[in-house]
Amino acid sequence: MQIDSTDSQLLELYSHDETGGLEPVLPFGVAQPTTLAEVQAVVLEARRLSKVLTPRGAGTGKAGGCVPSENSIVVDFSKMNQILEISRENLTARLQPGVILADFKAAVEAQGLFYPPDPNSMIGCTVGGNVATNAAGP
Repeated sequence: MQIDSTDSQLLELYSHDETGGLEPVLPFGVAQPTTLAEVQAVVLEARRLSKVLTPRGAGTGKAGGCVPSENSIVVDFSKMNQILEISRENLTARLQPGVILADFKAAVEAQGLFYPPDPNSMIGCTVGGNVATNAAGP
């Protein structure tokens, strides 16, 4: 799994979220895994480099949750965006962290279920970001 630490435009893109008044911080690098094995490889590489990890969903948050430290590797989960299972019987779901909330809501509604979180950023925010920041809208 490649960690990009040289593309200045990429590092700038991952230096902030939508939080007003919070200074951007350029991370050491950015990884965009697509599989669990790639996430594991990023963790091992971060450990080898003595870097911390900053998980990131869509970057729509207003709490600074995905703003990195200078010594961090941002792990962008947006490419891990599959709904793995929705169980009507157990009222549970398994999904990757980069699933867009609006897509998840549509998928559960297609099965006659309801997922109540309703943030303004629903069409772009990820379920993983919602969970990580306890963001659910009003």
